[in-house]
Amino acid sequence: MNLHPLFAGFKGESPYAVGAALGFAIHVETALGPLPAALDPRQRERTREGGDLADFQFAGGWGAPGAHCLMFAKPLTRMAAAWWRAGEAEVVHAPKLGWDAIVDLVSEVLGCEYERTPGFHIGHQMPGINFNSLARIIDRVRHCPDCAAIH
Repeated sequence: MNLHPLFAGFKGESPYAVGAALGFAIHVETALGPLPAALDPRQRERTREGGDLADFQFAGGWGAPGAHCLMFAKPLTRMAAAWWRAGEAEVVHAPKLGWDAIVDLVSEVLGCEYERTPGFHIGHQMPGINFNSLARIIDRVRHCPDCAAIH
């Protein structure tokens, strides 16, 4: 069970922070046992009109020791909804990127070197970043032949 390409590269980061930055509401559920191969039809029913997760989409899941997590995402903006639709057509094998790789890509797109400020989470330190820049970063990661070497 893979994550939607929009979220697949943020291994180890808060799904809520990543979701908020991309314009999504995020809901994560945990359960004991291994990660199932597919979403249980009862879970999918919850995302339909009238369900407790209405308007959320299943974004994928991941395993943890003795447990697993399932993530649901709800686009809050037209741009987020467009990114979701674009990602549905992608093969879900996006590279896993850490913050250092993302900072390098942000610096490349913005045309300047970025230096960290100790004591602050890197995601809160991106002055000048906007959704147009973020879209170019996503396109750069999605379409570059050397992305496998980044992680």
